[in-house]
Amino acid sequence: MSASLRFHVILIGIVCILCGVTKPVWAQKADTTAKTTENAAPSDTTVTPLLHRLEDISRDLNHYNSILRRGFDTTEVAEQLPPTEQLIKIINTVVLSSRRSMNLRSMNAIKAMLLQLEENHEKWQDNLFKYSSQLTEIDNQLTRISTDSSLRHVPEDPALKLLYGQQIEELRPKWEQVAAQNKKAIQKIGVLQNRVASNYIAITDILDELSYRIRTIQKQIFRQEEAYLWKARPADYKQDFGAVSINSVRATGQVLRFYLFYNQDILIIIALMGLLFTWWVIHNYAAVRKNYADPDTILASITYLKRNRIAGCLAFTFTISPFVFPQPPLALMELFWMLQTFVLWLLAWRTWKAKDRRVWFSVMILLCLFSLANSLADPSLGERYLHLAGQIIGLAVAVYLIFNKSSYEPVPHNFNRVVVWVFTIQIGLAFICNVFGRLTLSKYLSLGAALSAIEALALFIVTEIILEAIYLQVEAHKNSNRLASFFDYNRIKQSLTSFLFLVAGICWVFILLRNLNMYEGIRDYVIDFFSKDRKIGTTVITYGSIFIFILVLWISVSLSKVLVFIFGKTQGQAINKKSRWGNAILLVRLGIIGAGILLAFIASGIPMDKLAIIIGALGVGIGFGLQNVVNNLVSGIILAFERPIEVGDIIEVEQQYGTVKEIGIRSSKIVTLQGSEVIIPNGDLLSHHITNWTLTNQYRRAELLVGVGYDTDLRQARQILSGILEGQKDVHTNPKFKVLVHQFNDSTIDIRILFWADIDLWVDLKSEILTLIHEKFNENGIEIAFPQQDIHIKSMPDFLQPKPENNETDDAQPD
Repeated sequence: MSASLRFHVILIGIVCILCGVTKPVWAQKADTTAKTTENAAPSDTTVTPLLHRLEDISRDLNHYNSILRRGFDTTEVAEQLPPTEQLIKIINTVVLSSRRSMNLRSMNAIKAMLLQLEENHEKWQDNLFKYSSQLTEIDNQLTRISTDSSLRHVPEDPALKLLYGQQIEELRPKWEQVAAQNKKAIQKIGVLQNRVASNYIAITDILDELSYRIRTIQKQIFRQEEAYLWKARPADYKQDFGAVSINSVRATGQVLRFYLFYNQDILIIIALMGLLFTWWVIHNYAAVRKNYADPDTILASITYLKRNRIAGCLAFTFTISPFVFPQPPLALMELFWMLQTFVLWLLAWRTWKAKDRRVWFSVMILLCLFSLANSLADPSLGERYLHLAGQIIGLAVAVYLIFNKSSYEPVPHNFNRVVVWVFTIQIGLAFICNVFGRLTLSKYLSLGAALSAIEALALFIVTEIILEAIYLQVEAHKNSNRLASFFDYNRIKQSLTSFLFLVAGICWVFILLRNLNMYEGIRDYVIDFFSKDRKIGTTVITYGSIFIFILVLWISVSLSKVLVFIFGKTQGQAINKKSRWGNAILLVRLGIIGAGILLAFIASGIPMDKLAIIIGALGVGIGFGLQNVVNNLVSGIILAFERPIEVGDIIEVEQQYGTVKEIGIRSSKIVTLQGSEVIIPNGDLLSHHITNWTLTNQYRRAELLVGVGYDTDLRQARQILSGILEGQKDVHTNPKFKVLVHQFNDSTIDIRILFWADIDLWVDLKSEILTLIHEKFNENGIEIAFPQQDIHIKSMPDFLQPKPENNETDDAQPD
């Protein structure tokens, strides 16, 4: 044996001994068990699975180490927890520990902050729970590795034993590092979870107390809070008006900063919506200016976006903003309302009459005054007199509106009367409540009066702005190949105007109820009414499920109708085959309605077995009286797939000739040449013979018969007619026209003219050709014959014979 070989054998022996002594932690813990286990040393054929197991463990440890090294994103929680804990401590002192009297305005502001804090803590808890679950899973995996009995088996072969020992020694420091990092991360996440949970419990307690106090004050809102105004003295109030104003402005600023800080994403979304709407309007406005030779004629149909596009887009943004923020504090809503009022003043000031300007300016002043006064946290005598001054101005405006019948444009007249009377009633009640010491109720009524007038105008102007923006979109791309070129704005406006005005009215009522602090009570009552279980026989239902069922069906049917309104054509517009949307729209409408029915059952919670009962009932109905309805419905589906007719086709069915305007689910419409619309059931379209003039092309053959006299040179006449047809560019050359001698009549020789032309032009072309034939025949002395008959008289009766003149006889008569 050589020296080199002996050295390697000795080295292997030493390493094997060391491997037997320096076992990993998890192996040392189970030495006793391993010694008592039979067959502790497996054969060398089982080493391969052990090596694969070690590779898996190494890969898992590297993965865990990577996760722990990157760490978990707890920066937001760690940074925001200290100021949040301080804020909760302050609120807890003010609300729970202190017996300080707070008005409803202050409690609502604090409640808005707490609701936002509660939402943030719920999000933090979810994130921390997810992180904690990952760490717990890592800890469980580390425990499984340390107790894995298969790792205690050592191969007998010295070389394999050496290799196995090396891999075990490489895993040991990785396992210890991952275990230490995981333990540290678990402690860190656990501390954050405990702090967040403590804050969440404190927030819940304060919210419960605030909700109780708010409900109590709401129940007692009609009670007298302050002395009668003529008896009130400055000494009755703890602070003067100036101190209350300064403290309230600071508190309001803190509330706004806090709320906007935690709702930055919503603020960014609103800004992006406003920018996108502004870009949309400006882009389409510029496209109209560029694409039309006389753009002023097109733009004459819009008002606000033509006058000031930026102001119109800002009005849209500020109007929708209060509805986007979740649980916004009243101070934020008041800020948006004042900005909205200023923008509307810029937008419509020049078009109003002098009296309307005075009314609007007065209402603007009232809104600003009541908003600022409503932000005061503590009552003061100066605040009451400030409200009183605004209420007197409001009463003067109300009297002026009633007796001068001033109207807000574009608010409809009927709704305008409602707005005026709501304003009048609220401002009158606010004046009375202020005088008799009901200050909280007076504040609500005063601000509600100003908002009811301003928001009515703002919502309806924004409705008009949205319609004008859609009009610009349609007009900007009318002559292009884009989807908007197929839209019919008149039909869109007809269907969309009522819907937008309905939404505007609902928003107006929502703002009014919320400002009067009646929204929550009405909402809770409505929710309870619709969610209460009711029994019909053995079936338990709720009005909410029925409402959702009907709502989903209504939405699906409305969406199917919107397709017709968008892609339809009005009676005065040409119906062409530019897009051939009709059959596709029919299939989409059927799909929407079918999906709507299924979604209605799912969303309402009605068991699907009830659908089988309904289908069975429909089967009975079909057998008795719905055959025609089902026949027309199935026929509509067949028309959509087979496509014997399409929107824009010119057809003739049952002596009705016209252009297909719409292929509906039950029936289709054709527009006749007289302009009337004929509704034909789809079943009749399949069961009767249909003549489709434009199924494969847009050409039609026209026929003219021209009668000439028997003395006419027929070759010359045919040559003249051919020249006339060749000079008409709308006469198709393929197939080529024909000029034929047709037949010999009693008085004329008929020349037959056959030519092909576009089906939309052939009537005008026929008139033009007849006019030219008359002119050319006159120029060439060719007579267009008319019916003639020669009469030959062979003899006449005597009494019809003419008498001869006898002048001599007359002269011979005596005098």
